[in-house]
Formats: sequence, C-alpha cells, structure tokens
Amino acid sequence: MFLDGMKGMYKYPDDPSLTGHFMLAINVSAIMGPEEMQNRMAAFFQAIKTSPTWDESKEMLLPGEIEHRTALKRRETGIPLPANLYEELAALGQELGAGASLPALED
Repeated sequence: MFLDGMKGMYKYPDDPSLTGHFMLAINVSAIMGPEEMQNRMAAFFQAIKTSPTWDESKEMLLPGEIEHRTALKRRETGIPLPANLYEELAALGQELGAGASLPALED
C-alpha cells in the first residue's frame, strides 16, 4: 500500500489498518526499478501539494522546501545581517585593511 491507499485505523478499527512505517532504502533499485520510484515520488509530491490546508491562503510544503527557497533567495540577494553586526564587520574589515568593502547597508 502507498499514500492514501492505506486504511485509517480509527475509521476502520476492526480492519487491519495497513499502517505505514518509515523505511529507508539506501539501494532503492534492490526493491523497485527507477521508473517506479520516480512515479511514486511524483505521486507523493502531487498528493502533498494538492492536500487541503487549514488556511487556504497557505500552501502545503514538503520537508526542506522552505530551506531550499531560502537558499535560492540568499544566493540571489545575499544573507541578511542585523545592522549592528554589519557595522562591526565593516569596522573590522577597515581595521584589518581588507581590500573589498561590504555593500551598502539597505534599510
């Protein structure tokens, strides 16, 4: 059984729940072909992304998705720093004669 193909143990208390358990397959090809794995992951992704949320203005996210988006944004725009840390780094750079200067602090 996979994804929503499992029975809920509370909805069907007298039936076997077919409850899923976490398994980590290091060598996935030992249990299924790459096409089946890709199809399952696509189905998993689609099931998560189309799941309803309590707040309809929010999107359903997968583990690591926020961090991935943050990393992409920071590669593009830089890492935000508190103003006092920025000023300390700029002063330290001047004190040590660092050749490159920090970009101007944005408000």
